[in-house]
Amino acid sequence: MKRYEQLTARETHHVLLESARGGSYSIAGIHPIAKAKGKDGMTTIHYQDEVLFKEGDPFRAFTDWFQTLQTETNDEYPDFQGGAIGFLSYDYARYIEHFKMLAIDDLQTPDLYFLVFNDVAVFDHEKNALWLITHIEEAESGSEANQRLEEWKQKWTSSSEESAQSPVNESSTEFVPAAPFTEETFGEAVEKIKQYIANGDVFQVNLSIRQDEQLHTHPYDLYKTLRQVNPSPYMSYLHTPDFQIVCGSPELLIKKKELS
Repeated sequence: MKRYEQLTARETHHVLLESARGGSYSIAGIHPIAKAKGKDGMTTIHYQDEVLFKEGDPFRAFTDWFQTLQTETNDEYPDFQGGAIGFLSYDYARYIEHFKMLAIDDLQTPDLYFLVFNDVAVFDHEKNALWLITHIEEAESGSEANQRLEEWKQKWTSSSEESAQSPVNESSTEFVPAAPFTEETFGEAVEKIKQYIANGDVFQVNLSIRQDEQLHTHPYDLYKTLRQVNPSPYMSYLHTPDFQIVCGSPELLIKKKELS
């Protein structure tokens, strides 16, 4: 945790997948070789010195391009040995099933967002071992890759006082949670949901309220606090200049190891 925080202090794009409670591995990606963002049927991929634009389903556009980077894996290494880390939003469902758009897209978050890494750090919790994994580019030699690994090893094992945290700005404004539901309107919403389920329109609904609050510290501080007060088996922090994601999940929903 501390080394990740120090190594990402000046980085614009990085990600941490943490499985400290029950999981086998924690994964850190710091220097992505590519960034992919899909929104409203257009996918933008920044790779090396190129910017690619692809129309249509963002996931199909991204996976078609991502296949060009396919490489061999080593069964003796951790399952994740480099590649893409990111997310598909709930709104991606509109590329699969076409239905009327009622919500206002005020946040303008991507439908798809992935960072692609050649170099990753993977900590094996069971063996208490740190894996540093890299991939050799076409124009590189094995000696260059080994040198890069050695430099990265020095960064991960050396100590530094540099921190990614920003000073906390005290605010006198008290947070008032949004409460658009009264007991009566909440009950009416539940009855509507029950009818939707009975009609076969949906099979599950998460009746929830989005909360907004001004953040007076670095988003990573929020992640560390969540990690302390509500540690989950699967936690993650994704950092970009435009948005940050703090996530904690009690379960691994799906895992796929084979290509076929």
